[in-house]
Parts: sequence; C-alpha cells; structure tokens
Amino acid sequence: TLAEGEILHVAAAVGSDVRQTETAKSVCGVAYCGKIPLIVPDLSKDPRFAHYPYVMPEDGNRFYAGFPIRSGRGTALGTLCVIDPAVRPEGLTSDQHAVMEALTALCVRVFEGMKRDARLSDYLDIASDWIWEQDTAYRFTFLSGSDDGARARFHDLLGKTRWDSVIGNGESEAFWARHKADLDDRKSFRDLRFRWHDGDVERVHSISGRPVFGRSGV
Repeated sequence: TLAEGEILHVAAAVGSDVRQTETAKSVCGVAYCGKIPLIVPDLSKDPRFAHYPYVMPEDGNRFYAGFPIRSGRGTALGTLCVIDPAVRPEGLTSDQHAVMEALTALCVRVFEGMKRDARLSDYLDIASDWIWEQDTAYRFTFLSGSDDGARARFHDLLGKTRWDSVIGNGESEAFWARHKADLDDRKSFRDLRFRWHDGDVERVHSISGRPVFGRSGV
C-alpha cells in the first residue's frame, strides 16, 4: 500500500481486489507510520483493530504482518504486508521475516529509483545548457553544466537569488517582483527571458523551472 493523506492505495496485491481504503480504517494505516514491523496474530482479538470493517466479518482478516516502507530520508511511504483470514499464533518464521525485510528494502530501492528517474526526466525536459536548483528562499543551491559563454562564475551565484546576483542586473525591480510572485505561488514557468549586462555586452538568458514539494507541501 502507498499512503496519500487519508487514503491508502493498493499498488499491487495477490489474492485481493481491494484498490484503496481509508487510512483511518486500515491496519496498514497504523503500520506505515511505525518504524518497526507490525505483526498481529489475530486482529479480531486486538482492541485496536477488532472494529475495522475488514476484520469484523466472521470470514474477515485475522493475521496481519505489515512492514513499513520508508524513503532513504525516513519519510513514511506505505507498507508491504501479508494478510491471512486464518489466525497465526506463531506469527512469521525467521525465514519469512527475513524475506519480508528483503522485499521491503527492494520496494524502497524501486521507489527511490523512480523518484530519481522522474527528477532526471524533469531536468531533461526543461534544461538546455545548465541545470539549477534553488531553495525555498529562491537562492541558488546547485548549478551544473556550461555557462553558455556568459562567463558568470557559478560559485558567485550560489547562495544568491537570481535578482540579487550579477545576472539580474539587466531587468527592473518590477520584472523580478512579478517573477518572485509566481514563485511564491509555486507556479511552473517556461522560457522566461531576461537580460543581463556582462560588462559592455548585453546578454539574454531563457530559463524554465518547476517547483518540487516535500511532504509538508514546502
């Protein structure tokens, strides 16, 4: 399962046709927030879960083993779980536990790889001569590639906003205020053209960008 706010999405399953469920009414909704596996031999005997809709029926879920999936930074993503309509007093064997841990680690690697691929795809889609990243205060934190002959040293830009750096000297305060307002609204932009004065030479740059949000929305 993958968590998205109040909904858990079942990304893949064997033996179940459930595709999503409410986080507050799912055992996975508890398991994915934890840092260690949640193993319950009989859900119907556990006061935390006995009233859950998938547990209450006589033929409902009984055994549950859920392993939280967390990103490399520790962000809770979802769970890898095993559910059985039969009670399992013994829980998981040591071999089964090891297999679940290995599969959970594999899930993390897959998700991290998908994230990297998506990030690279974004870069390839919008970047030409150089790639840049900015923090929430719009200061450059990363620059890579050619400077397209502009001779602006990248290390002179790091820690500065575009409008406070040398490449912001060719446009008015009003121009940059409009751009900053779009950034404040977390809007993507494409082919924003601006001038800057490199000594006696006027240069024109075209940039595109899109916001990247963390789980907190920042």
